Amino acid sequence: MRTDCFCRWCHKSIRYEGSFREMFQIDDVLCDHCRNQMNIRQGTYKKDELRFEGMYVYEGMVRDMILQYKENYDEALFSVFLYPYARQLRRKYRKYTIVPVPSSVERIRERGFRHVDMMFSLLDLPIAGLIVKTDNIEQKYSYHREQIGSYFKLADKQIDSRTPVLLVDDIVTTGASMSACYALLRQKYDFIRCFSVSFSTKFVKKSLLFTN
Repeated sequence: MRTDCFCRWCHKSIRYEGSFREMFQIDDVLCDHCRNQMNIRQGTYKKDELRFEGMYVYEGMVRDMILQYKENYDEALFSVFLYPYARQLRRKYRKYTIVPVPSSVERIRERGFRHVDMMFSLLDLPIAGLIVKTDNIEQKYSYHREQIGSYFKLADKQIDSRTPVLLVDDIVTTGASMSACYALLRQKYDFIRCFSVSFSTKFVKKSLLFTN
């Protein structure tokens, strides 16, 4: 048994000597068992006027991993979501600058890291904080969702308006945060696409446009 490669979630060894696939083909930070429990449904979805590319359904192990990562500050999990797809996404968005939907300064200080930025750092693309969140409001109630747009604003420092922008987040539930940030970016940038690591089928399951 090799002891140099362990699953980031269950901590079991990923590679075992003797199997050609395990010795030469495995390239992941999760074991097959954990990876297969993540409900990947990569495709393009629409929620109201927002169109975005989504990867995983926000349920089961995916939900547990995201909560462990961002709420329990388990920074080591940053790579588990996009690792197998990083090359594909890097090629697809190679001309883009990544713009994360931001957390508030308070939440960033609590975590000690910018969780969305770290998720997308695997793509080796430019990341720019073009939007700031002014308060630590959570979307627990409908009136919070209605007001969420007022808690985002464009940062003072912006980039060339001709730069293609990829707006990214870890979860799309109601789509309120991403929609608000998209509307702000539309004031400055001509070409914007949106991407979310996970999404809630409660809000987008009837708005599926197509899957890859």
